[in-house]
Amino acid sequence: TDLVLNFSSLTPQKISDEVIKELKSGLSCQGKIQNLGISLESISLSDEGYGILREILKTFKFLRTLNVNFSSSQISQDSFKGISEVWKISKALTEISITMNNCQGITNDTFEHIKLALKPISGLKNLSLIFNSCNQLTKDIFGHLEEFFGSSSLAYLHLSFANCEGMNDQSLNKLKDGLKLLGGLQDIKLNFSNCEALTSNGLKYLREGLKRLTSLVNLDVA
Repeated sequence: TDLVLNFSSLTPQKISDEVIKELKSGLSCQGKIQNLGISLESISLSDEGYGILREILKTFKFLRTLNVNFSSSQISQDSFKGISEVWKISKALTEISITMNNCQGITNDTFEHIKLALKPISGLKNLSLIFNSCNQLTKDIFGHLEEFFGSSSLAYLHLSFANCEGMNDQSLNKLKDGLKLLGGLQDIKLNFSNCEALTSNGLKYLREGLKRLTSLVNLDVA
C-alpha cells in the first residue's frame, strides 16, 4: 500500500504545527503502508512541528520505500537529525530518496546524520541524495558517505549536487575513494552540473573511481 503526504501545494501560511498534530491523530493505517512519500517543499515548520513528524514516522514500521522532500525549507540540523534517526525502525527498507534542494541550513553535519541513519539499514539497495544549490556543502560530505558505502550493499546510487558552490576537484577525489567500496553497484547517476570550481582534474578523479565499479551496467553523469 502506498501513502503520499504532499503539502507542497499549500502556502506556508496554510500549514502549521497544528496541521501536523491533526495528521498524527488521524492516521490509522500505518501497519499496511509499504511505500511512503512526504513532501514539505517550501513549507516552514517549527522544530516542534518536525518533532511531531518524527513521531509520525516512528509508526511506519514496515516501509520498503521512503521518499522525503524538504527542498527550500528552513529545517534545522536538530530537526533533520531527529527525523533521520527513525528511518532504521523500518527493518524492511530497501529504497530511500532524500531531496533537499536549496536548503541553506544544510551543512556537512547533515551527512554525518545521514551516515548514522543509513548504516543500520542492512537491506538498503537504492539510495538517492539530491542536494542541489546547497552552498554550505564541501568535499567533507564524501568522507561521511564513504563510511556508509563501506558497510552497504547498494545496487543503485543517485547523487545530485548541481549548483553547489562548495563542490570542487577534491570533492570528486573524495567521492572516488568511496566509490571503490561499492563493488555491487549496478546503476549510478551523478549530477555536478554548474559546479564552477570543478575542472578536468576532478573528472579524472571521477573516472578513476568509476573504473572500480566492476558490476556497473548503467551510468549517467552530468
